[in-house]
Amino acid sequence: MTFHENRVILYAVHVYHILVFALQIKGFHNTVSKMKYVVCFEREGNSWGAYVPDLPGCVAVGKSKEKVQTLITEAIEFHIEGLRLAGEDVPKPTTKLPRQKTSDETCEIISLEPVGAIS
Repeated sequence: MTFHENRVILYAVHVYHILVFALQIKGFHNTVSKMKYVVCFEREGNSWGAYVPDLPGCVAVGKSKEKVQTLITEAIEFHIEGLRLAGEDVPKPTTKLPRQKTSDETCEIISLEPVGAIS
């Protein structure tokens, strides 16, 4: 990973933590529940990508499916919290698992605790 890529990741993590803190102050941690979103994974050459049909623009790319699974989970959390901070509605998960088209494309459901949720 290059120096620039590391700086971008560190910046994104920093912004993410600021958003989490802001949401906890505003009390969002008491109003959110576990959500399940369909995530579609695609392999192209030596890399993997993922997208969430119910959250347009929520994507992740990486060198392995395992890395992309981690990244897309973080991206979903970040995307949802960004929508909340902007005062926008969070799309409810509505997509059912689509039929697998090829061996290089799979879809699965990712279940996550929203950021700041209290167990």
